[in-house]
Amino acid sequence: MKFTALFALSAALALEGQIVERPLVTARHAMVTSLEPLASMAGMRVLQQGGNAFDAAVAAGLAVTVVDPRMSSIGGQGFATIYVAAKKQVRALNYFGPSPKKATLAAVMGKDYNRGYLSTPVPSTLRGYWDMHRMYGKLKWAQVVEPAIELAEHGFIMPARLSESIRDNQKLIEQFPSTAKVMLPGGKVPQAGELFVQPGLARTLKAIAARGADAFYSGMIAKELEDFYAKNGGLLTAADLAAYQSRWVEPISTTYRGYTFYTQPPNSSGVAVLEQLNMLE
Repeated sequence: MKFTALFALSAALALEGQIVERPLVTARHAMVTSLEPLASMAGMRVLQQGGNAFDAAVAAGLAVTVVDPRMSSIGGQGFATIYVAAKKQVRALNYFGPSPKKATLAAVMGKDYNRGYLSTPVPSTLRGYWDMHRMYGKLKWAQVVEPAIELAEHGFIMPARLSESIRDNQKLIEQFPSTAKVMLPGGKVPQAGELFVQPGLARTLKAIAARGADAFYSGMIAKELEDFYAKNGGLLTAADLAAYQSRWVEPISTTYRGYTFYTQPPNSSGVAVLEQLNMLE
């Protein structure tokens, strides 16, 4: 199914204000799961185009950046625990970025660094997606980014839960003009059932599709990010972005009822899950 068909389906489901939450996306020979059906469809789309599981994971992750940036975005942080079937190997990729170099104790003492401009670590998710795709992806990078571009450029039907979240946090969002410009178009909360378009994000994703992660971590975008944080009292610099690299690390594991469970080593908190399994056993 093409995204244009999905847009029509979403619009039909929105008739008379009856928004259908989390419709099921199914297939016969593959499975993609995410927190948003449109992101799952992005993953399914690249599988149908001949991609593999790693292409699908990256496509879905990039799409989540567009359809639910509360939960994940290319400016966030994360980890990936993967299974490489060809080698029967479990691998762990750490893309949890550090604090900016300027984030010293003196720089944040007595200030609110839990949210806002001082809270920003080095954005690392995109580098992780890029490195995982470069190592194991099958399709061309631009092809994997395309579903996210379409969702940003042409829009998607605003779901009720995202609209409600924006409404609940409206006063906080309004404290950050650049965020308000995107999330409160025309100064208003986008309503469930409306088409939500993000042309600025689409332009960024197109640059990333053309040049890979380097389009974000160097060049004009990195300079614009540095200027933005400097203007608003933040600490992130272009040098922080240029220096960042994700890391392949050795996964940690435990056994439970005859199964081996793998997860990320610290600095992930995945070790807590393994401890809980050991306690249960």
